[in-house]
Amino acid sequence: MKRFLWIFAALAVMAFAGCNKVEEVKWYDGFEDGGPFRDGNFVRFIYVDEYGNDLIDPSDLSTLPVASIRLLESAPELPGDYDPETGWYCDELNQVVYNDYRQHYEYFTWVYGDSRRSDYTFYVYFKGQPDRMDVRHKYVDQRDDDGYYYSTVVQWQVNGVTVYPNRYSQWYTYVYVCKSSDGSTSVEIH
Repeated sequence: MKRFLWIFAALAVMAFAGCNKVEEVKWYDGFEDGGPFRDGNFVRFIYVDEYGNDLIDPSDLSTLPVASIRLLESAPELPGDYDPETGWYCDELNQVVYNDYRQHYEYFTWVYGDSRRSDYTFYVYFKGQPDRMDVRHKYVDQRDDDGYYYSTVVQWQVNGVTVYPNRYSQWYTYVYVCKSSDGSTSVEIH
């Protein structure tokens, strides 16, 4: 039995020694030849009032949040292309769907960035008022099929509150944006 254990140990050592060492991925803050992009993400926004009631109502287009890559001088136009079957609108840059588990409408927008730098700011307008999205990206010096550098979000703040990464280890991050009747906004992760 002792001999068998020695043979097994020797074979295990040879097997591990024979494995190729995987190169560690190197991440970068940006590339000179980069450019603007948008990417999918696992952050979902739920807009509620101070009592926890839904503020998004797809039958009222004025309640649909709208993303913008810059701070606008006036409120964005109401989306005219809302598709009630899929929830997509604004040329499929925004989506609102009902989340049965959370019992609220959830909002999705692409995460925006520019691979020439790591930090990027964009805005999401709700009823004409902007919420600031500060995102930090890291990049790998490989490109996808469309010619964009592979990226990952390493930090996301909404109105100065860090929502990603967060203390919850889950697939999706649900960000509750509470718009109170007194005009204040608070941000929480649930």
